[in-house]
Amino acid sequence: MSLEKDSNLETQEKDASFEKLDNFLKSQKEESPPEEHQGMLKSVLSEIQHRADFSKEFQKYKALGNKIRYSIYKFLEKRELCACEISVLFDIKEATISHHLKILEKANLIEGIKKGYYVIYKRKMIDNKK
Repeated sequence: MSLEKDSNLETQEKDASFEKLDNFLKSQKEESPPEEHQGMLKSVLSEIQHRADFSKEFQKYKALGNKIRYSIYKFLEKRELCACEISVLFDIKEATISHHLKILEKANLIEGIKKGYYVIYKRKMIDNKK
């Protein structure tokens, strides 16, 4: 229940930031000096960057910003794989694949489940409400 409250609070913070910007832009006339707009835009940007969810979302986008990690992430959409299978699939050393998998795990995009000697990786379910 607390996750739902946190999600609602984050949504309200987002809405408030964008509503503030929208109201400001509507109140301005076309003759307004650009400095006023820049100040307001910087203020809204600062609010967005300091929200609790910003860092989490930034880490997800950053993790997916690499072609190999994005490909691994998309492939795990179809099938669960261990690091050795991913290594063969991409023709990359297992140590390099492990590095990419750790970044995806840290961004909370995938999870590894220990099955005997192997760790099987799969995509995490993403809550679309956030």
